[in-house]
Amino acid sequence: MTVTREQIMDALAALCFSVSDFKTTGRRLALWNKTPNQPACFVRNSPGDLYEMSGTQNVARVIEAEIWIYAKVGPDDVPGTALNNLVDAIEVALAPSFATPGRQTLGGLVQHCWLEGKSALDPGDIDGQAKAVLPVRILVP
Repeated sequence: MTVTREQIMDALAALCFSVSDFKTTGRRLALWNKTPNQPACFVRNSPGDLYEMSGTQNVARVIEAEIWIYAKVGPDDVPGTALNNLVDAIEVALAPSFATPGRQTLGGLVQHCWLEGKSALDPGDIDGQAKAVLPVRILVP
């Protein structure tokens, strides 16, 4: 059975959306100033995939994705705290599962899904709007 990109992205989104009581979720990114109901989480494809070849055969494909998180808090709260808790929850969700030690397989759809690369974090100190972008890689054999 060939697993499609949509099945993989839907599984990643479902996993991410389940880690908190997000008020807004989606696969289509919306800007924070157009997302009044927060915290919010969006999962989107990155601009490209990576392909690995062995001889004349594709042996692996790495899908790149992004997880966007928004957290807006009141004037007396620290927005970075809310953001840190949400990022920590995503990290735990993407940790290797007990069923497949050392790997997160998104329910057996992929060989491995993990966070890799530089994240972008804005703790929202100035305007109370915290934002994070987390880079995800998904190995599809």
